[in-house]
Amino acid sequence: IEESFLSAAAVLREANSPLAVVFDNVVDNHGGNLPKVESVMYEDKLGLVGWVNGERLLIGSAELLEKYGVSAPALSGEEQYMKEGRLTTYFAKSSKAVAMFVTTYSSTLRIAEELQRAEANGINILVRTTDHNVTSEKIAEDFGIFFRSVKVLNTGLGNVCQEISSQKEDSSRAYLATRGTFLPFI
Repeated sequence: IEESFLSAAAVLREANSPLAVVFDNVVDNHGGNLPKVESVMYEDKLGLVGWVNGERLLIGSAELLEKYGVSAPALSGEEQYMKEGRLTTYFAKSSKAVAMFVTTYSSTLRIAEELQRAEANGINILVRTTDHNVTSEKIAEDFGIFFRSVKVLNTGLGNVCQEISSQKEDSSRAYLATRGTFLPFI
């Protein structure tokens, strides 16, 4: 099981997933040595598919496991874990379900205020993620903004956004898009 968790940690870190911190204690107990990730791919709204040591790892929703022919653990009373905003993430190695993680996402008042202010000024928020639990609706609920003000980018657009934002130039043109009102333009 520890070997499986190290493989999962390696895939999550390779994908820059916010869930990687869940495995920090396991990684620290093994001196920080993680297996080499052969490949990792995020499937929109489903989760991560990675390959480590020739074995396929699935980290995401029950739908992701089903898509690859893996039965999610039959948990009686799974609903009890879903209370109070908790969400589940499944982990499977090869063709066997290994674990289900229950996660809670929290927001800070400061970030919520800034996002609300941005929304009030006509600014939309674009989000690139490799966590299937991060949705426009979840972000809107957590931060008190309208869900249409938030767009979780699909993998293709997320990759383009990452590529563009990772390039640093000494000078470049600046563009501005507004809803046509004067306040956002300023």
